[in-house]
Amino acid sequence: MHFDLGVLDFHRFRAVMFARQDDPSGKWDGVAKGKLSLDEAASVIRQADENA
Repeated sequence: MHFDLGVLDFHRFRAVMFARQDDPSGKWDGVAKGKLSLDEAASVIRQADENA
């Protein structure tokens, strides 16, 4: 399984590329952005493990 940080809510996680404050305004317009909390992402991973 590949876990991409891009699934996390960039308002909560500064490591996500969409959270870079030095990027020009509008750079990421039109790009899907993650909305999951860390707990939600962990739940998805647990579900995948249980169904593997």
